[in-house]
Amino acid sequence: MITALCRLNGHARAYGFGKRAVYAYKTLVAALLAASGDVGVQLVRWSGPCDRCAGTGVYTFWEGGSAPCRHCARGTVTLKFVETTFPGSGVVWHHPFDTGSGAEISKAAKVAWWDGEKGRYTNADGNEPIFWNVASNWTPRLKGEQLNPDDAAMALNAVEEWLLPIDFGRTGPPYDGPHGPVPYWLASAAKREMRGYVIDLGRVGLKCWYCGSYEVVSGLCRMGPPFTWSAPVCREHQQRPVGQWPAQSELPPWMLTPPLEEWLARHERIGFEFAREWD
Repeated sequence: MITALCRLNGHARAYGFGKRAVYAYKTLVAALLAASGDVGVQLVRWSGPCDRCAGTGVYTFWEGGSAPCRHCARGTVTLKFVETTFPGSGVVWHHPFDTGSGAEISKAAKVAWWDGEKGRYTNADGNEPIFWNVASNWTPRLKGEQLNPDDAAMALNAVEEWLLPIDFGRTGPPYDGPHGPVPYWLASAAKREMRGYVIDLGRVGLKCWYCGSYEVVSGLCRMGPPFTWSAPVCREHQQRPVGQWPAQSELPPWMLTPPLEEWLARHERIGFEFAREWD
């Protein structure tokens, strides 16, 4: 399952869509394993050029004009992460600390948590400042590898079959490992994002959807969930009104391989919702 999740993580980085779901899965897995003491957990930081202003400290607006960059300090940005290391596999994940996912993992591992009385994060001994190691052999925005629909479905099937039976409940300590509890909302968030995941099947077929011509010039896109796909069309039919575009239900059955059919059947059981992917 960890291997499948790593592949989905690379797919999300390369393709762009599915990040919210994959990051929610990673957070849940890492928090569970951190609470049971089965992964190494440490706090790391990385400093380097800001990608918003290309390290200049000055942000240029697309419509013209510029202003001091609000995302960095004079062109340099420092990012803080929780690093989880899976023993024996060579797998290392990085979870942003300031956005909540990393903080949950560090709390489960008793590396750091929020001290309400002091109004700051403290370490396992209740002291501060928290020690941040320098990230090695890692930088932000590493390139990923986009998966074809079949491979994506197989990886999703492995992860989702593991995830769906988890039911922490909403009362009491939902999961209390040797190092601390894991809150129910991590599983809830992962299952919510699962219902919005979309698999992109690409262009369906080689001939115009309406006349069978091989002179295809574009595609009429049908957005998911569950699938995003486009019907190939010739120049004569590319201007058809949106109301006449193929419906989601008209996806040709031959496009669905066994892994895709398995994935679709599961999502028809749990229901769909549109993901807020670009928040």
